[in-house]
Amino acid sequence: MDCKFSAFEEDESEGKDQLFIFEWVEVLSGVPQGSVLGPLLFLLFVNDLPDWISSNIRMFADDTKIWCIIKEIDDGLMLQSDLDCLVKWSDKWLLKFNTEKCKVMHLGHKLNTQYYMKEEGAILTLATTEEERDFGLISSSSSRVYLPSEKHTCAHQM
Repeated sequence: MDCKFSAFEEDESEGKDQLFIFEWVEVLSGVPQGSVLGPLLFLLFVNDLPDWISSNIRMFADDTKIWCIIKEIDDGLMLQSDLDCLVKWSDKWLLKFNTEKCKVMHLGHKLNTQYYMKEEGAILTLATTEEERDFGLISSSSSRVYLPSEKHTCAHQM
């Protein structure tokens, strides 16, 4: 569909009119941004994601977290397999994960595990983090959860 939409806006600082031209482009994936139905359509779009993996999963809006208990090497391999399945899901539905925001937090286990995701043929090592902010709380790899304002206080109590 080829459509153009023009709009004029008066530039108050210089008293001139500015012309903005918007063009329609074909969208190959995702849902409309800034719409009332966008969030609902997105939830319907990603609804089958938990069916692709065996690890625990929690999803909120466009945020997805998976986890499992790692007692032995095979548990880590299962988690890696689930990450591979997530990549296959994203390839199928053309909805890519932002691998720069994909992180690993180790809670308690001492196994030397490293996890990867494929992106456009490249294998990227996921960064390890000691803290992660979620819903206004900070979770740490030491299994502590606190408010950001308590971080300074908590550091001095250790």
